[in-house]
Amino acid sequence: MSIKFLYVLVALVLVCGLTTAVVVPQVNVPSPSSGPLVSSGVKESPLLSHPVMRSSFAPVVHSPAESSIVGGAGPIGVTSGEVKAERSVSSTPEGIPLNPEGGDGYRFTGDYSDGTIYIEHSGTYYLTDNFLQGRVYIESNDVILDGNKKIFNSEGLSHAAIYGGLKNNITIKNFHEITSRIAIELAGDSCTITGNTIHGSGKAIWISTISKDLTITNNRIYDNDVGIYCYTLTNTGNGVIYNNYLANDINVQFYAGDPSVFTWNRPGGPVEEINIMGGPNIAGNYWSNSAGSGWSDSRQDSHGYSTTETYSDGTGVTDNYPLVNIADPTLTSVTPSSGVNTAAASVTLTGTDLHAGATVNLTMSGQTNITGTNVQKGTEFTTITCSLPITGAQAGAWDVYVKNPTGQETSLANGFTVQNPKPTITGLSPNNEVANTHTANYPVTVTGTNFVSGCTATLNGVARAVTYVSSTQVTVTFLKGDDDAAGSYPVVVTNPSPSAGASASFNYVVGNPAPTITGITPASGVNTGTVATTITGTNFVAGTNTVKLTRSGQADITAANVNRVSSTKITCNLPLSGKTAGTWNVVLTSGGKTGTKTNGFTVQNPKPTITSLSPNNEVANTHTANFPVTVTGTNFVSGCTATLKGQNRAVTFVSSTKVTVTFLKGDDDTAGSYPVVITNPSPSAGASASFNYVVGNPAPTITSITPATGVNTGTIATTITGTNFRAGASVQLTKSGQTAITGTSVSFKSATRITCKLPLKGKSSGKWNVVVSNKGGKKATKANGFTITSPVPTITAVSPKTGSIYKNTQVTITGTNFRAGVSVKMMKGSTTLTGTVTSITSNKIICTLPTKGAGSGIWSLKVTNSDTTTVTKTNTFAVR
Repeated sequence: MSIKFLYVLVALVLVCGLTTAVVVPQVNVPSPSSGPLVSSGVKESPLLSHPVMRSSFAPVVHSPAESSIVGGAGPIGVTSGEVKAERSVSSTPEGIPLNPEGGDGYRFTGDYSDGTIYIEHSGTYYLTDNFLQGRVYIESNDVILDGNKKIFNSEGLSHAAIYGGLKNNITIKNFHEITSRIAIELAGDSCTITGNTIHGSGKAIWISTISKDLTITNNRIYDNDVGIYCYTLTNTGNGVIYNNYLANDINVQFYAGDPSVFTWNRPGGPVEEINIMGGPNIAGNYWSNSAGSGWSDSRQDSHGYSTTETYSDGTGVTDNYPLVNIADPTLTSVTPSSGVNTAAASVTLTGTDLHAGATVNLTMSGQTNITGTNVQKGTEFTTITCSLPITGAQAGAWDVYVKNPTGQETSLANGFTVQNPKPTITGLSPNNEVANTHTANYPVTVTGTNFVSGCTATLNGVARAVTYVSSTQVTVTFLKGDDDAAGSYPVVVTNPSPSAGASASFNYVVGNPAPTITGITPASGVNTGTVATTITGTNFVAGTNTVKLTRSGQADITAANVNRVSSTKITCNLPLSGKTAGTWNVVLTSGGKTGTKTNGFTVQNPKPTITSLSPNNEVANTHTANFPVTVTGTNFVSGCTATLKGQNRAVTFVSSTKVTVTFLKGDDDTAGSYPVVITNPSPSAGASASFNYVVGNPAPTITSITPATGVNTGTIATTITGTNFRAGASVQLTKSGQTAITGTSVSFKSATRITCKLPLKGKSSGKWNVVVSNKGGKKATKANGFTITSPVPTITAVSPKTGSIYKNTQVTITGTNFRAGVSVKMMKGSTTLTGTVTSITSNKIICTLPTKGAGSGIWSLKVTNSDTTTVTKTNTFAVR
């Protein structure tokens, strides 16, 4: 039985009534290198023969992204008629394997040589191994069958390898290879065929009675009699066929139906993703013949499809954006072209046809490849960027390989150089030695970073032998004589080529003999500030010189502003504030060598000062026993001593500003001034200046003041009697809230009598304290000892002299000594009424008397000042 006969037989079973098959030949557009391509009819090509292997299926979770070419394991483009090898699957889908014994949702019949798996329930299934002889029969809607990049061979069967019949929402995807008389047969709606490779079959895809929403995309369909066979199509709705590689004897054949019901390119136009031919945009399909020659390879542009022509096979198949073959990439440069093997290198690769998703590798004979990371698209198709993880890589020239996601690759011989790092030197040992220390060749340990085996070294520009120890240490052999003369000699280490360069030089220092100290001027200083000193000696060398004072149990005192004046003189400042008094060693370091003068400098306690004594200026014989005196001042040091009149007195140290001195009974027996002196413990800058403890006479007392009152209109002469008055005494009157009144013309008559004048004019009336102050601060106060009075007011006239009982009456009162705050009252018998004062001067009052409703008759008027002085004018006002 021929293959054609079998196809016709299957078609008769599927449809009611016999119709005539229409074979649509493929129209091939000539390529530049060949003549017109002639389409052929259906061929009876022999099918491939494969050994039988076990297979099984398992459910898998479907992801729409799995149908995309970009970033997945989908089919890869074909160039020059050659089918490219596919990428490997990154991981196995999760699910429950389906075994030949059967299980939930499916059953298995037959044996491995001729078996059928019946999928009876909706779900997702995937092929877990190559299925080299058998069939899958889908008996349920809503099924996803994932080939998982496996081989499915149904050679020799007279029916479809994968049959979905009229079931809806069926997805067939990701088969690495399907070979059969009919590879996939579907007749339901909302079906998808994606990511499959089908070749060597009679009919690759058989579709019929599709009601709507068919999708065929991302498939490689080549070397088949017919690529897509359309049988009795009705109501195909939104079917789309795009991004497929078609290279068959007949790419599309219609038995019945209109091919224009399909969209033969991506819905909505191209999208920026890698297409099946490796181009940057997914659009239509790649149309070829069975030899693999593209219909228009010469028309490739930057989009990866032809924009100058539309593919049409003459039967209604029209592809507005047919895909074209993508050229192999070229690589012309890598920038930068080198990198140090201590860190990753970021590079830009320049060439042609370089695509996003490309892989970058560095290769060198005998070395493990270095794979670039974070490969990114740069300028479209001409540059890509990536990071080369070259840390620890072998130094030298490496070849650069670039492979596009479609499999095309290119290389640039010796395109990138891995360099050894530039070493650094951090130390030499020994170093800073005295000239002529060594009498033969001697090793010097060089420490640093990035040393590489095979590195070389120079001393002062002359090569020296090197022994490599590690990346942080080498040993350099110095020669006898390298330390003959004092000086600084550069040491340089260079790693083997290719290298990022030689190290910066590090000086090998040959020093002079150690310094000596013969003197320091001044040789002492007070511990309250900084002392400028000059040190004399020998072997002071230019460069860094340091000076410090040291003392057992104490922190070092480091000098500031050290200045080498000559080889025999250095000046510096010693910060002595707060340092312990006593002798200190002087230590000078010059040229890395140290000289010491033991006990060469003395730190002194400061000379104290006294600012006050408390108590002081007391009356003689105040104290009847020993008594404490608080001495305040500055620079007191614990252990200080005190004298009063040259005699020692006990001291209690409180702080640097306060001590307590115990005075003895009798120290205040006699009035006078007695010097107090404080001396800090040795070594000290000296004793304080003396401060007088003053013993005074008794305070004065006041027994009387005559006269004891006075009017505040002038000055009054007074006599004050009491005790202990002294010549030069002063007199004051004081009152809370008032300025003191100072007596004038104070005259000392005797220890019991003083005379003075008191200026009382304008002063506040009332009781005032009398204060007598002797020179020396003693004073006496007689509380409320003097009274200031104001003059009594007088009334000379009232106008008008009568008022009405029907309304209040405004009157003007004239007189003398009226004051602010005055009040006016009208009186008759036991009745007193208060007027309202509206204006006042010292001799006139204007007020309103409350005559309205007052009793008629003769009334007296009374004026009272705020100091209570008052005057009454009797029977002076009539109310009618």
